[in-house]
Amino acid sequence: MQKHKILLIAYQCGHGMGSVSQIGWEWYSRLRLDYDVTLVTHIRNRDALQKSDLGEKIIYVDTEWFAGPLYRFAKFLFPHSEHSVFLISSLDCMLFDLSAYFQLRRLKKRGIQWEVLHRVTPVTLAAPTALGLLDVPMILGPLNCGLGQPPGFRRQIRAEISALNPVRALGYLANRLIGSCRHARRILVGNPTTRDKVPAAYQPRCVYMCENGVALEDFTAAPWPYMPGSERILKLAFVGRLVAVKGLNFLIDAVAALTQRGYRVQLSVAGDGPLRAEWQARAQALGLGEQIRFYGNLSRPQVAFLLQSTHAMVLPSLRESGGAVLLEAMACARPVIALNFGGPAQVVDEQVGALLPMDDEAQIVRDLSSTLEHIIQSPQEWAEKGRVARQRIEAQYAWNVKVAAAGNLYQEIIAEGC
Repeated sequence: MQKHKILLIAYQCGHGMGSVSQIGWEWYSRLRLDYDVTLVTHIRNRDALQKSDLGEKIIYVDTEWFAGPLYRFAKFLFPHSEHSVFLISSLDCMLFDLSAYFQLRRLKKRGIQWEVLHRVTPVTLAAPTALGLLDVPMILGPLNCGLGQPPGFRRQIRAEISALNPVRALGYLANRLIGSCRHARRILVGNPTTRDKVPAAYQPRCVYMCENGVALEDFTAAPWPYMPGSERILKLAFVGRLVAVKGLNFLIDAVAALTQRGYRVQLSVAGDGPLRAEWQARAQALGLGEQIRFYGNLSRPQVAFLLQSTHAMVLPSLRESGGAVLLEAMACARPVIALNFGGPAQVVDEQVGALLPMDDEAQIVRDLSSTLEHIIQSPQEWAEKGRVARQRIEAQYAWNVKVAAAGNLYQEIIAEGC
């Protein structure tokens, strides 16, 4: 049977290159098994893709002459603001899109055709696209954007707030002017907040699909190392950047509170960032130097092993748009604990862990410590939450499930015709 021809647009795409790049990679590496896929991506991804030996039909768009100097200029202007650097660097997405449009239009004039165009990265409506003008039925997403700021925590997340945020607003405006949503047959959105960012006239075209997924072959279910208890150590994991918005300081204080009540707790921290030294010093000052271990950045296999070696994953992030690490922990059959805002609110509930309210810092620490104490007091209940978490991942968030769902949309669109 002849395979359907899919044009996959992934500005970020590469195995092991980061969260959004991993999203692009997962779509490409899995779709190509069942479809005739042509990938369009940035030339900076070429080395990673060539190592994968999956490069039969890849179109590389070279805007590095603009992207490289732009990134270095942004780092010079904002050496301590990752968010500002990201916003400035994202201007290259627009040039990439325009360059891709002209390359693909030339190929179409030579008689090359595709049945569906699917743009999977970037994952925001603030990155407009002119590719809908190619007259190939287009799917956008899954998208995850539009998340605001949690009320009452502006001081804690000020480092994530940039004076350049109006640049993002200009991206949304350009999206409307260019007609990105108008030209899309389907718009995949990760949550209601993102759907609300879609112009009202095109919201009926929205289909819910989480932008993140889990590779079940990388994150496998494993039993708890043992049942924690009053005399047995509760092992916890935190995975994320060590920046203020991730809220690791709340978890450190919660561990200190449990320790003062006589419980034995061990926290493994995977990730790096500007606050590592400060938070290590905080742990030392609280007498937790042996209980809280900072491992720095770990590879995907190392993260999976770390999760499988612990009892629960805790992500007390104040502003988390996605939360892929929560899905990975759930795939390892680990219960998860997070705050009730943004992406975690879409995937965490009492069946798979605990979603804690966000009133103030002291309340977060109290709720974290009481929740962790409940794991020690009711380990069977929390082990069951981990089992349910794995089932939910298999049913809703595994990459094979997401790709199959996308395949159904392809069939619908192809059946609709141009």
